[in-house]
Amino acid sequence: LTGHWATGCLQIKMEYYRLQILEGYREEYSDCMVCDYTQGSLLIRTDQMINSEIEDPDVFLLDSAIRKKGLWLVCPDLLFFTRNSIGKFDIRRDKLKELAKLHKFQGLVTERTYNYKMDFSCEDIGVKCDIRSQAAEYLVPWCCVQSFRHILQSLEHLRSKYGTHYELESGSLLGAVKLGNFIPWDIDMDLAFRRSDFDLFRLGGPAANYLQDAGMVLYRYSEDMYHVKGAGMFFMDYGGITAEMLGEKSNLTLKFLPAHLEGFPTLAQVAPDLWAPVIINPGRYARGRYGPGYLYHVQSWRHAGLQSSYDRYSPVAWQPCSDPENQACLTNYPIIGNMEVLPNMYP
Repeated sequence: LTGHWATGCLQIKMEYYRLQILEGYREEYSDCMVCDYTQGSLLIRTDQMINSEIEDPDVFLLDSAIRKKGLWLVCPDLLFFTRNSIGKFDIRRDKLKELAKLHKFQGLVTERTYNYKMDFSCEDIGVKCDIRSQAAEYLVPWCCVQSFRHILQSLEHLRSKYGTHYELESGSLLGAVKLGNFIPWDIDMDLAFRRSDFDLFRLGGPAANYLQDAGMVLYRYSEDMYHVKGAGMFFMDYGGITAEMLGEKSNLTLKFLPAHLEGFPTLAQVAPDLWAPVIINPGRYARGRYGPGYLYHVQSWRHAGLQSSYDRYSPVAWQPCSDPENQACLTNYPIIGNMEVLPNMYP
């Protein structure tokens, strides 16, 4: 058991003698991801397995997926520690060979990414990460996502060195659940940390010194976390991203785990090779926090005409873009699915 959490929703396509099995979702049904196959636990009618000529359950399930039998759903709010490893889809060669003979495919593809012949920095093309204004209408530029990852990589270093603990929450957790990535139309980062770690993060403390050496600006320290007296809070800025560090007096959501699991924080993917701590049962939290339709995309409450982030979102369409010919306009992109914004695809 590692605590790694992932939806395991997979899409299948077979053509040109290739079998493609790729992570992601394109549609939703009743707040569940519509999938062709899943890596997690599966509920299936017993008679469907009994009546099959294929005896091996792994082969049977993949064969059923290839044949597009039934509606496969992954409901993130029902998932807990369901991942056996942090690797991609895997199946033994001898089992796959049985299916290759049956369906006449000769190659298996399990990953898709863009290999750029050239790439240009934000500075090269004359843009910068100005997330609060850009996310109102546009996908944020790549340097914003890179800043997000740098902040989390730095916090992971501190977690490893000093035993600190933090958890992604709110929009940052929603991005981990839906995209395994930073939401490229979010306006900030939301993190909770333990009040017992606050001294390490105070100016002059070893964690604060490390973060400053990594280029971050630390400010707005308070002994209280808004209305929670004595919980503590501070803010961090790096590369156009603001991270709100909100203190809690408890052991965060680790306190809700059974005793034998307290040493295994729930980890969700946030970058190609980076998994970060999140609130336990992150899918349940995301659905409860953002309500029905949370698998659709919508701009931040600040740009969606809402009074606060706790108002109910109505994912109908993106807000209008003032420059519709700009390729980064959100109105040019679907409001459902994640295939192009997964961590190995964006940026």
